[in-house]
Amino acid sequence: MEWTIDDLKTFRTQQKGMEIKINNSTWKYYDMGDEKSEFAIVFLHGTTGSREIFWLQMRFLMSTFRVISLDIPPIRGIENLSQGIYEILDGIGVKKVVLVGTSFGGYLAQFFTSKYEMVEKLVLSNTFITTHLYHQRYKRLLSFEKLIPFFLIKRIMKKSLQTIEHDQTRKYLLAQLNHHISKTTLMARLKSFVTDEVLEKAPLDPKNQILIIETIEDPLVPRQLQEELKKTYPQATVKEFNKEANHFPYLTMSDDYSQILNDFLTK
Repeated sequence: MEWTIDDLKTFRTQQKGMEIKINNSTWKYYDMGDEKSEFAIVFLHGTTGSREIFWLQMRFLMSTFRVISLDIPPIRGIENLSQGIYEILDGIGVKKVVLVGTSFGGYLAQFFTSKYEMVEKLVLSNTFITTHLYHQRYKRLLSFEKLIPFFLIKRIMKKSLQTIEHDQTRKYLLAQLNHHISKTTLMARLKSFVTDEVLEKAPLDPKNQILIIETIEDPLVPRQLQEELKKTYPQATVKEFNKEANHFPYLTMSDDYSQILNDFLTK
């Protein structure tokens, strides 16, 4: 189904966002579907995303599952972020989850899974387990974060968004970058994953519990990082999107993406 910005505006008016304070940081999130269920599908967005970016998948799955999407606040360090996620889920009565993480969210999801035993399945979408290539590319930029104007940082990020052929997705993501993300938030997210460290392997059975979704010629995830992820989880189920899906198949090819998730969740 082709979506429009008006569809998204309708979603915003129909779904009430939630907020919770954890260690002096405000976390915003959606909690949809059966809110009494102790099992939930939890979405973690990428570097420039927000809790609403998976709105098409949430709408698709909420009749069957409890679905939660978190807005990652400007907290530095995946350890601190993971602790916050755990405290939110525990506080709202969630005991078991399927984590769906894209890009930075997929990196965070793997770390969370290695630290907390509540993850039953893991969806790693256009993501990575090592970030050494990003560290080589951006370490100097991040070292001078206080001196570099925000518009220059956004200009670098906009170049990749211009490659998106799906008109509504490109307009939406550019608007998010222009108007809805601060320098503080963006730099905190970048600082949390642009390192030369390698994550621990998520302690799940790849054959039955891990799904990898990737785009051929993803403009934001180099092929080397895609191969390193699959090498880490060699028996994982892998679903590929063609180049036109870009880095954001959950928006550019949302029906196919949602169906892939549903099949993985229900098999």
